[in-house]
Amino acid sequence: MSQITTIRFAALTMTVVLAAIMLPGVVHADDEPEPRGVVVTVGEGDGAVALEAAREAGGAVWRPAAITAVAPPPVPGPDAAVEALRGFYLDADFLRCLSQLSDRTLDRTALLSNGHLDAAAAVGIYGGACALGAADTDLAASLLREVAVAELPATAALEVVSPDVQRVAEEERRAIAEADRVTVRVTSQPAGAAVAVDGGGRRCAATPCELSLTPGEHVFVVEALGFARRTERRDMREDASLELALDPAPSDVVTNQLAHALGREVPPDDALFVRAASRAFGARLVVLSFERGGRHHAALYDRASGHIVAEASVADDEGPEVAVGSVVNEWRGQTESTPFYQHPLFWIATVGAAIAAGVIVFLVVAPPDPRHDIVFGN
Repeated sequence: MSQITTIRFAALTMTVVLAAIMLPGVVHADDEPEPRGVVVTVGEGDGAVALEAAREAGGAVWRPAAITAVAPPPVPGPDAAVEALRGFYLDADFLRCLSQLSDRTLDRTALLSNGHLDAAAAVGIYGGACALGAADTDLAASLLREVAVAELPATAALEVVSPDVQRVAEEERRAIAEADRVTVRVTSQPAGAAVAVDGGGRRCAATPCELSLTPGEHVFVVEALGFARRTERRDMREDASLELALDPAPSDVVTNQLAHALGREVPPDDALFVRAASRAFGARLVVLSFERGGRHHAALYDRASGHIVAEASVADDEGPEVAVGSVVNEWRGQTESTPFYQHPLFWIATVGAAIAAGVIVFLVVAPPDPRHDIVFGN
């Protein structure tokens, strides 16, 4: 290799090494802008103090929000419609009784999805009694079978109807009881949703889970904070898997869900709660500030990781600002980039560049090798 070629090769090597030195600095200089964050005061508390603590710690563009516990309003029951159905049966007006079953407030799926077990049982029993009175034995058996499959509390309604209706109802109940139960494995997207079957007679707190059910048609209600409630009616005759996907709920709906969750005493630092808060307030970062057990607590959720990444609990006399400042600082320590000059690559590249520079200087200043011509004469 000639001296000129060697110098060019060394220069190329030095260029590559210098690029390696500069790259970490360029990446560091092009950091993304600060993410959006929200400081949520849960229940009673000084939201202004908590917000100021987060802003002093920095790391994000922080804004305030608040959630107050609210008891979920009860869903009105169809008392008047059920009483009308009962009255038509007692008056032996079976055709009007069967016509009353078309009332939307008496829909079996709606009743069970809203937890009205007694009303659903009464509709099935009175409807079956009216069908039997109208000589429609198939419809009577079907309605009474639905009550048995869902294992509804039917005693009160059965005391009103005739012995013939009671006999058919008992036959259906016994047939269902003697049949092998089916195992249904329920999964959801997202995981961790709560499942209630047939108005809550069978439940699982979080998916994935398995439920033992009677063979027949069941009403599944799947709920998760941050997502729209889903009701599914399925005929389960054998062991099966049921996978249900939930659609994201609008932010105002999610905010109401959070308030109702607090009313049910769901802890604010529950993973599903903070994930829903991130969705409700449209922020990547959520700091929840709340009091529990005479202490101030704070939890920071980062949507980028999908987890609570920092938690703090301080004594009452220290105030919420200490807890909030602590979690924000802890999060910043986990996420902020290391200065490029602290990377091992920087020092490796620096040494390499120095060596390459020395080689180039040597090749440039070193005298050329002496050249000797030998001439042979005759």
